[in-house]
Amino acid sequence: MTKQSFSKTTVSNISKFLLDRNFFYFIIPCLILYTFFKIFINIYNWDNNFLSYFPKEIKINYIKGLDFIDISKLFLICFFSLLVPSIIIRFCIGIIFIKSQLKVQRFFSFLIIIIFIFTTKNDGFSFGIIQNKSEFITNISRFINNLFIGFFIISIMIFYVNLNDNIQKRKWRLFTLFLLIIAYLVFDWKKTKDFRELTKVNIENSELFFIIENTNKNELEKIQKNSDFNYLNQNFQITSNEIRLTSNNNISNYFSLLTGLYPFETGIRDEIPSQSYLDYLNDYVKNFKKTDKFIYISNIGTPSSLGAITSKFNGEIVCDNNVSSINKYSIIENLNPFLVFMPPSLIIKTIPNALCLKSISNIDENILSDLYFGINYPTDKNKLIISFLNKKDKEFNIFRIIEKINETLESDKLKINILFLDSKSLFSEILYLNKKDKNTLIYQNITDIGKRELINYKQDFKFEYLEENKNILVSKNAEVINGRVSLNLNNSIIQSMNFKRNFMCFENETTSPIISYYERKILDNPQKIISNNSILNSNCQKSIENSYISDVSLLLNEDLFKKIFIFISDKL
Repeated sequence: MTKQSFSKTTVSNISKFLLDRNFFYFIIPCLILYTFFKIFINIYNWDNNFLSYFPKEIKINYIKGLDFIDISKLFLICFFSLLVPSIIIRFCIGIIFIKSQLKVQRFFSFLIIIIFIFTTKNDGFSFGIIQNKSEFITNISRFINNLFIGFFIISIMIFYVNLNDNIQKRKWRLFTLFLLIIAYLVFDWKKTKDFRELTKVNIENSELFFIIENTNKNELEKIQKNSDFNYLNQNFQITSNEIRLTSNNNISNYFSLLTGLYPFETGIRDEIPSQSYLDYLNDYVKNFKKTDKFIYISNIGTPSSLGAITSKFNGEIVCDNNVSSINKYSIIENLNPFLVFMPPSLIIKTIPNALCLKSISNIDENILSDLYFGINYPTDKNKLIISFLNKKDKEFNIFRIIEKINETLESDKLKINILFLDSKSLFSEILYLNKKDKNTLIYQNITDIGKRELINYKQDFKFEYLEENKNILVSKNAEVINGRVSLNLNNSIIQSMNFKRNFMCFENETTSPIISYYERKILDNPQKIISNNSILNSNCQKSIENSYISDVSLLLNEDLFKKIFIFISDKL
């Protein structure tokens, strides 16, 4: 038989278009070869892809490759994620090209499968190093993938109408198809309407908090002059102020934000903290986090050690960079043939870790869906939704995201905070966006956010601390310890001794703070902690001393501290 036609029976039609054995005798070996090739490339690039989840200065002594179980999982998922769409494509081509010869159908099926593999690779999620792709390739891939959806829907409609040869039943199926389309449009309208109403209600007890990293003062000034920012000026009451950081390292500041603790208390001094420090902070958050508030935290698209602590809050998406998580991301990427056709809201409910991968073309929608999921989470508690975003990802536009939220909800209860920071230059500024009145709650230090919003733990507001790691860009040798890339403990202790430390003591809110600093001098013995005040405050001295004794990276007691350090004034 060189041509096909619709048969008289439903079963015959299904078997005819779904099971073309001669075609699959050819396509299955091709898919197996492609799967082996893809796995080979994954294994060959494993070290580089693995290292892409850590700062460039990190050098890992030994990176364990994929084991047999991991490779088997990769093979099965990659193969079946291509086989299932290939069966669907052959099915649809058989219906659309019903009057064509079988060899024509098989040729177009093979051609479209090749196009499908290319477009889903360039319009999905990417693991590891992202190759520079032109915007044209990304856009055309997304356009073709949308055509695939239409192609599939039309094929199903044709198939449904021609299930068998009974003309009367065919007319009835045409009528029911028309009713189904109308019903779907009504359902979609109702679903969208209900979603907007639900979100508008839930936003009244929700607050959105964006953290945008790698934005220095000059860049922020440029941002505030562009047209997208004008939308905020026109639709929100905006107040702003600079806030003090606790470190010149991003991850240290983030942990200070979430815990209200300083780096000497958290032990988090770099992007690859020890698992023991993270375990301690997990217990701390578990014991002291606010229970009267729903705290939703995510860092989609940018897996880091931050994910180790966000899991103790209420975030659905945990993007960690431990070894097991990175292995998981490498496997999830192979589900692209399905993921590119799933709305982000469905991905969050089914495969949430997929959003930890870099999105090639859909980052704004991913962020929006993540925010809406947090806003509409079923709880009676007030909600704080915190989203960590990396400005290196040029695909997202925070102001357009806010515009979409504002236009969708049309609520005067919308409250948004945007924290821009550049740890390297010790710059940070927060914008408070309110629909009605200007914000009255002001954060002075990044730890204030954790102390006021996230953690139930009494701490002294009269003492502030900032440390600067002068060797932050120096190459660091790390190793995998307890399933996580981290520095050797001895290296961590040596590193923490070399920090420049700045201290601020506030006697009360009206007087100027007492400022002290320490910078290691090899020739100084003892080491000097220098104050700008001619009269050294005993309470301030005690707070500074406690910051060293309490430092989880050091092994100091009171006697040893007094042997190593002395307090002096720069006025003397």
